[in-house]
Parts: sequence; structure tokens; C-alpha cells
Amino acid sequence: MTHPTDQCALRYQGEDIAAWRANLLSEEAARRFEAHLPTCAVCLARVRLFTSTAQLFQRQQVPDLSSQIWRSLQARMNVPHHPGGRMFQTSKGAGVSGVVLFLLVITVFVAVIALRPSHSTSITSIATLPPPTATSAPGVCNPADFPTRTPGGPPTSSFNGPAVGFAYPPTTYFTHVTDADGTYLYWVCSAGDPASIIAFMKQSIPAGGWTITATTATTLMAVQSNAPQEGLCSFVNIIVGSHSGYPGEWDAVFHSPTANCHP
Repeated sequence: MTHPTDQCALRYQGEDIAAWRANLLSEEAARRFEAHLPTCAVCLARVRLFTSTAQLFQRQQVPDLSSQIWRSLQARMNVPHHPGGRMFQTSKGAGVSGVVLFLLVITVFVAVIALRPSHSTSITSIATLPPPTATSAPGVCNPADFPTRTPGGPPTSSFNGPAVGFAYPPTTYFTHVTDADGTYLYWVCSAGDPASIIAFMKQSIPAGGWTITATTATTLMAVQSNAPQEGLCSFVNIIVGSHSGYPGEWDAVFHSPTANCHP
């Protein structure tokens, strides 16, 4: 099977065929090529490739950008070839070589694209993408109570080692207020209101290995019960709704371990 990349016996190249199609050969050179063409399967295959490429260009819609260049290229591809007619006389200078090389590169590029297997790709419109998950709004708290804002919740232990324990509501930050005799007071700011904050803590504290020992609508007391530091357990008091006008502000009071405890 003849392929356009095979060698012609007279060594005609793609550049020669492009020049012939564009009427850039001399009349004598054109006659020689036209006499050779019916006898050479390689050149015939190349001419068919050029012809099919020209048809591919002609079927394309004019893009919005650079439309004048695109129409000029289509006009060039549409130039009819008249065998035996008067050809445009030109030298083999840089001008002809540049035009021929340009046409050849464009032709081969489009031919390669046209011959590649098609793969269907699903493209999701930006308008159909699901919206990002909403982030909880920061809590409404008194700025004067938070000269420093440490992200996250206060440590749940202060005895021999890193903090261990439960999670805090979204967007929580805190400030250390005071500590005395093993009692550590923190003011905490979280998204939500007293009801949602206490509800969150009622779930997170048991999940963190603590046991709730007492609770009301606005308070919660719990003891660490996950075999913590050397068998000693911390205690915590949670108080919500005690900062009037600032529903996201609440208190966490931790007590250092003072007695043995067991899960």
C-alpha cells in the first residue's frame, strides 16, 4: 500500500507538490511534473492528501479571531489548478520557499489532526458545577475579650504531655484568661449560638474519651475517662450563654488531674 511518506523515483517532495498546487512552478517544471504524476503512485497519494486537506480547510467555519488570515488561507487553498496553463514565474528564492514551507506545515498539521482517532470527552459547564461547601460564619463574640486569638479550642489537658481529648465547633478560637490552683479558664468563640454550641459539645466530648457527669441547657461537666496521664483524670466545665449580646462566646474551665480515675 502506497503511503505519502514513501519516496518518489524522481525525488519529488511535498514542497514540490505544494508549489505545483499553488501555481508557483515555472511552466516547464509544471509540465514535467504533470507528465510524471500519472505514473507515480507516491506522488498521486501525496496529491490526494493535499486535496483532502484543502477540502478539510474549506469545510471549517471562519473563527471569530483572525478571520482575515483564515479567509486568506481558504482562498489560497481554493485556487484552481489548470494543467498546461500559464504558471506564475518565480525564482527559487526565499519568498517561494517561505510560502511553500508555510503551506506544507499547515497541510501536514491538519492532516495529522484529521487522522488521529477521536475520543469523546465530557466537559462540565462551570454553571453546572456543584457549589462549594458553605463555610460556617465566624462566631459573634466581644472583640475586647480576645486580645489574642489562638485558632482551635483550648488544650484539654495540662498534665505531663500533649493535650488529648475532644473536638470543638467550626471556626473556634480562644484566649487564656487565668489559671489558679490548677484551674484554667478560657474564653472561647465559636460559630453558632448557645444551643448549637452546647449540642455540639454534648456529642464531641463523649467521642473524645470523656464522660459527661452533669448537664443543663447551658452547662456541661465532664471527666476524662480514656486512661490518661498516669491514670489521673482532668475535669472540664462548659458554660454557654453567659456573655450577653455575644451568642458565640462561651467559657471552658479545665481542672488539673488530682485523683486516680479508671475507664
